Amino acid sequence: MTTSEELSKSLYSDNTQEFIALTNRLATDGTAESLDVLLTSFADDFDYYDEMSVLMHAIERVDPTVVYESLSKGLPTLNDRAPGWCEELVKRHLRAPGNTKEGQFSISAFVGALREVPESLAIAKSIASRLVSDERIPADVLNYFA
Repeated sequence: MTTSEELSKSLYSDNTQEFIALTNRLATDGTAESLDVLLTSFADDFDYYDEMSVLMHAIERVDPTVVYESLSKGLPTLNDRAPGWCEELVKRHLRAPGNTKEGQFSISAFVGALREVPESLAIAKSIASRLVSDERIPADVLNYFA
């Protein structure tokens, strides 16, 4: 399996094609372990917006249950190491539909998974409040945290 070191090495060497191939392989794998590798790469770098966008799109291709499980555990570390990317990731999930069928991304499923780790829920709620204040997401998103 691809490691976070391999992913970071391809990122720092500006080998975009290799980076995309490794990211796609991890997204196709779609396990909690592969997602943890992706999240570790988020925390390793803040400067390469295009590559980080590739990572976020890869995360969206993974089963939402796996994404939310990994985020509920990894959000505090990600927020400590890369707060900008943590905010971007939370914002993206808060823009999902409110409720959907099982197996699809939704705000309610995202917040529900975060409730398993109170620190993660507090971080997401803080980010959501800031995004609402800046009018970057609708205010009704905060209802999911009540």
